[in-house]
Order: sequence, then structure tokens, then C-alpha cells
Amino acid sequence: MHASPTREGEPSRRALSVQRQLGLLLFVLAVPFLSLLAWAGVREYRLLKAEADGRSLALADATVASVRQLFAGAEGLITGLVEQHPEDLLDPARCAGLLGPMNEIVPFVVNLLVARPDGSLVCTAHQGPEGPLQSVAHRRWFRSVLESPVYQVGDPQFGAITERWVVALAAPILGADGSVAGVLGGSVELRSFQDLLTGVEIGADDLVTIATDHDVVVARSRDPDGWIGTTLPGRR
Repeated sequence: MHASPTREGEPSRRALSVQRQLGLLLFVLAVPFLSLLAWAGVREYRLLKAEADGRSLALADATVASVRQLFAGAEGLITGLVEQHPEDLLDPARCAGLLGPMNEIVPFVVNLLVARPDGSLVCTAHQGPEGPLQSVAHRRWFRSVLESPVYQVGDPQFGAITERWVVALAAPILGADGSVAGVLGGSVELRSFQDLLTGVEIGADDLVTIATDHDVVVARSRDPDGWIGTTLPGRR
């Protein structure tokens, strides 16, 4: 009997076949493992995003509550003076004596003034650095109250009297016939909004910005001096 000759290369073919089978087995085992890793990654991302969203909303809610409280106090002062002392506000002799002490009662209102319908001043609680301001006829907040005689909040501006960035608040003083006999204006310093952020727990990775509907920065938790009064870049 003669033994069958062994084919050359057969062991290498078997080894290659085993390698392929092992590779296929590893691939089959790796697919669910990789899927599990991907699912875990997506789940962790969603959890982190939900946590970040919740913290952002909490910071926003706390800031909004503080801003509302500030504006409510300022509005109460402005509208209260108009309703209770309309004749005194329009009398130059009594006007300054009435407005002056109000800054001590509501310190974040840094100035109060009364203007006639032509814009000339009846009185002001504080004088400007170059003497008394003569007219506010060119101010947008003043013209807005004349056009729509209700309490209004103006845009941030650099105050001519205070020489600070302020938000103007104003209310009409109505005469006996219901027409606008004057306008009471007040200035809230933007620094007051910055102070609101000290009452909000802001972490090292958090950024809180208060801005107007025209994207003018009123307060910012980082570098406020470089941002207050500027316009935010484009945002979604």
C-alpha cells in the first residue's frame, strides 16, 4: 500500500480558515459590545445634557425673579409718585424736595426728574457735572411716553446727569383734562443688575448674561465692565 502524498500548503490553508473563523467570531462578539458602548455614551450624553439644561433653567429662573423684583420696586416708586403727588411734581418749588429723599428710600434709582411736555425740566433730584440739564426732549423714553402715555421702560443709555449706564423708567403725569402735563423719569443704574447676579449661585463653568430685547448687555457674570452697554454677537 502506498500512503497518499500530503499536499503542500494544506496546513497554511487550515490555519487561514481558523483565523477567518476566529475573526468572524470576534466580529460577532464585538458588535453587541460596541453597540452597548454606543448606547452607554448616548445615555451619558443625554443625562449630562439634561443636567446642564436643568441648571441653566434654574440660573435663568433665579435671575429673572431678581430682575422682576427690581423692576417691581422701581415701577412702584415711579407710578406711586405720579398717582399721589401730581401737582407737587409739576411745581418747581416742591418738586426737588419731593424727589431728593427718594434715592435713599430706593437707592438703585440713581436719579429722578420731571419734565414738561416740551422736554424742559421742572426739577431733577441730582444735577449733572456741567450744571442742570436743560431738556430731555431728544430722549427716546420721553418721546415714547408722550406718544403712548403709560408707564414705560426705556433702552440702556449713558445718562447725561449720572454719567453712568442706566435704564430709563418713565410715567406720564396727567392733568385734570387727562392730557399729559409732564413726565416723571427715573434712572436705574445697570450696575444694579450686576449686583443681582451676586444673589445667584453661579459656578465656575456657568455664564449668565442679562440683555435687552435688542441684545444690549445689562449685566454679565464674567467681565461685566467689558460687556455692559455693548451688543451681543449673533445668536440662535
